[in-house]
Amino acid sequence: MHLPRFNEHALRENLARLTSLQRVAFGAACCERLLSNYRTFQKGTGWGDERELRRALDRIWQHVRGAKLTAEIEELTRNCESVSPDLDEFESELTGYAQDAAFAVCAVLDYLAECNIGRIVHAATFCINTVDLFVQEQQQMDPADPQLEVRILTH
Repeated sequence: MHLPRFNEHALRENLARLTSLQRVAFGAACCERLLSNYRTFQKGTGWGDERELRRALDRIWQHVRGAKLTAEIEELTRNCESVSPDLDEFESELTGYAQDAAFAVCAVLDYLAECNIGRIVHAATFCINTVDLFVQEQQQMDPADPQLEVRILTH
């Protein structure tokens, strides 16, 4: 049985065929999928501010529709970084999910500042990481298992 794997190189090639705005839309869509994880973390720990991520994502979508964003990118990035939880400061298993959500938004903002396709690839990678982590935790998989990736893909 052939299991599909995340192929960063193929994603990069596919993204290269898109326009810049299409890349941004793809990255923003990845972020949208992760935002509920941040919300769950915030509700569970009482820490964070989903509104900062939402505000940044709303501005990214406005950019996709034609609004200029360049003057705000640094501020939006700083605000998103400030609400990213530190893994060492929280015991909640949701911390990594919330961090992935915040980092994904920052990656899209970085793309807008740098036009580096790798930043959009990073946003997608945070989605993959979140799913992998969820499956590992749900199935209580051993991170040292040499068959870990196959077990995750099979799941």
